[in-house]
Amino acid sequence: MRVDVIIRTYNPRADYLRRVLESIRAQKYLTDIPDVQVMVVDNNSPKESAEEIQHLSGEFGFRLLQEKNQGSIHAYIRGIHETNADLLIWPDDDTVLAPTYIDEAIKIYHEKPYVGVWGGSIKLELEKPVPGYIRLHLSLLTECAVDREEWSNYRNCHSIAGAGFCVRRSVALKYIENYNASPILRITGRTDKNLFSGEDWVFCLSATDIGLAVGRFPQLSLVHLIPERRTKEDYLLKVSEGHAFSLQVVHAVRGFSLVDFRLKEQYWDLLLRNVFKPSFDKKIKLARISGFIKGLQFVKKHN
Repeated sequence: MRVDVIIRTYNPRADYLRRVLESIRAQKYLTDIPDVQVMVVDNNSPKESAEEIQHLSGEFGFRLLQEKNQGSIHAYIRGIHETNADLLIWPDDDTVLAPTYIDEAIKIYHEKPYVGVWGGSIKLELEKPVPGYIRLHLSLLTECAVDREEWSNYRNCHSIAGAGFCVRRSVALKYIENYNASPILRITGRTDKNLFSGEDWVFCLSATDIGLAVGRFPQLSLVHLIPERRTKEDYLLKVSEGHAFSLQVVHAVRGFSLVDFRLKEQYWDLLLRNVFKPSFDKKIKLARISGFIKGLQFVKKHN
C-alpha cells in the first residue's frame, strides 16, 4: 500500500518543525516497510521562514510543495491533489509522532475498514508552565487522552483534532467534493488572521457521508508542542470563539440545527455575572457564545 505523510506549515518555529521531521524519519515498522512518502506543504510563509522550511525539507529528503493561497483548507486541498496514496496522515508542523505512529495507523487501516478518519491521544508539551485556571482549558489546544477504542458513524458525530489524524483516500476525495459544493466552507478554515477550525469537522463529516466512521485509538499518540503565546488568555479566548463560529457555519452547510436558543440572553446574563464575580471560566464561555452569535449572524447573512 502507499502512505503519504503530509505536513501543512505556515511560518513555523524551526526547532519545532525539525522535531516533527525527526519523529517521522525515526518511525519504526513492525512489519514490512510500506511505501511511505513525506510531503511538506508551505502555505505561503514569509520569506525567511519559507527559506528555513526549504532547508529543512531538503536536509531530511522530504518533498516540498508551495501553496500560495493562505489558509489551512488550501494546504489540505493541495496535499490531496498531489497524492494518490491509500492512506494520508496529517501531522501539524508542531506535532511529534510516537515512534510507531505510522505503523499503528496502517494496522488500523487494514483492521478497521469501516473507519474513515482516525486519531489518538494528544499530549501537550508546554514551553512554560501555566496556572491551574489555564490548565483547565487546554483541551482547546487539542489535548486529549484516549484510553480505549471509540468510533462512530453518526452523521453529526464529534470530530477529532486535525493534529496527526489519518484519512482514507475515499474520504479525502469526498472532502474536496464537499469543499467544491459549498464555497461558504472556505470561511471556516484557519488562516494567519483567524483561529477557525471548520476544516477538521468537514473531514470527519465527509467520512460519515460515505458511510464510514470517525474514531480514536489508544495505540496512536503524539506530542503537541505549545509555545508560551498559545497559553495566554487572549489566545485561548480567540480559539474558543473561533471553534463556536466554525461549528455554526459547518452545521448550516450540513443542514444540522444551529445553536440559537436565547444566545443573546445567555451572553448578557453571563457578562453581568462576570462583572460581579469575574473569572477566566466565564470569559471562555462568553467567547464561545460570542462565536455562536457571530456564526449565526454570518449564516443568516449568506443564506
